[in-house]
Amino acid sequence: MAVWDVPSPVVMNRSFSVKVGVKCSTACSLVGHLIEVCDEAGVRIGESTLGETPWPGTSGLYVADVELTAPATEGMSSWSARYVAKDPGLPHAEESASFSFRTARPAEHRVTVKVTEKDTNAPLENFDVRLGVYGASTDAQGLASLELPGGKYELDAWKAGYETLPRTVEVVTDLMIQVEAVFSPEKDPDESQVWM
Repeated sequence: MAVWDVPSPVVMNRSFSVKVGVKCSTACSLVGHLIEVCDEAGVRIGESTLGETPWPGTSGLYVADVELTAPATEGMSSWSARYVAKDPGLPHAEESASFSFRTARPAEHRVTVKVTEKDTNAPLENFDVRLGVYGASTDAQGLASLELPGGKYELDAWKAGYETLPRTVEVVTDLMIQVEAVFSPEKDPDESQVWM
């Protein structure tokens, strides 16, 4: 059993969905079997049934899309998805899998981060940019856009072979932030060893 496509963060009180997949070890058809999602207290908060065809590229992973509603408070949540056997006469046991996500306030501002190479001012693509728990990657123009609530965030930008300086950013309006990256090729750890 597996749970994936879990968004994080999720906006408080907003709907979202997750995928839950189940596969029988003897390749039984699980079409129509029930999936339940429960919160930390064990209260059922969503359910769906497994679809008619196995997930592409698998030999029997049946999948359900489960619609859920995020909690009304900020923070981390750890919920569980539970497979409920459809026919008690079949030798299928109940199974469960946990998944976690963060709930956040609604977005109030757009922050655009432009990452460029320090010496050439050339835009850098595929840089991972994070402001707290919010993340995005830069495009061919070196731009990454994030929508987030106001507050103070640690800004980090990372890509193998480059170095940037982290900084604290206070978001009270829409912002454009410039980040300069310095090319710094990674060293082979074997090169620093002295052999006798």
